[in-house]
Amino acid sequence: MTLTTHSVVGGALAKALTINPVIAFAVGVAGHYLIDSLPHWEYNLCSAKLDPNDRMNDDMVLGRNFIFDLGKIGLDFLLGLLLAVLFFYDPSRPESLFVVLAGVAGGVMPDFLQFVYMKTRCEPFKTFQKLHDYFHTSLQLKTRPYLNIIIQTLVIFGAFVFGNFN
Repeated sequence: MTLTTHSVVGGALAKALTINPVIAFAVGVAGHYLIDSLPHWEYNLCSAKLDPNDRMNDDMVLGRNFIFDLGKIGLDFLLGLLLAVLFFYDPSRPESLFVVLAGVAGGVMPDFLQFVYMKTRCEPFKTFQKLHDYFHTSLQLKTRPYLNIIIQTLVIFGAFVFGNFN
């Protein structure tokens, strides 16, 4: 899933389930694993070095392509953050901003920890990577991007409804 989708789901779960930012972070993390189990497509990263036989050997090569990828990842994250705040922040409850932001942070944290694992290859990041791989679907929609757009749009719409009409 994209960071946009993970951010919106994390924000929705946080708003619907708690007023505590710590719990919001935790439900955002849980939501990440839940939606990563759905069939989906992920955009290509030019700096990615993938091992088709063992995902634990995947890496991101630091360099020119990584800078380009960082921009792509940053825009993806910012779109998700903007949508989550727009959808779920309640200005009449200023504390809701911290809850939504904590849910967003939890929603994207497992993907950030993947990068940390790739650069350190040590515990506890190795365990987090194994957990991420366990929940991540093996059914990728690389040859059906239209289906991916539909799935991720439905997930975002469902999160919007869940976060606002629970």
